[in-house]
Amino acid sequence: MSPTRRILRNLEIDAAWDEVLDRRVAEVVNGTAALVDGPDSLAQIRTELAARHK
Repeated sequence: MSPTRRILRNLEIDAAWDEVLDRRVAEVVNGTAALVDGPDSLAQIRTELAARHK
């Protein structure tokens, strides 16, 4: 991939992430996001990972 194409691809990726972040911030601000406490989310992830390894 040429350096120019790589830069353009990175700009596309950055723009896509900007859209995701804008949408998620809007969900938090307008109250439609399901927020999970940090320790609770880690426990949930550990449970899901443990289930995959059985």
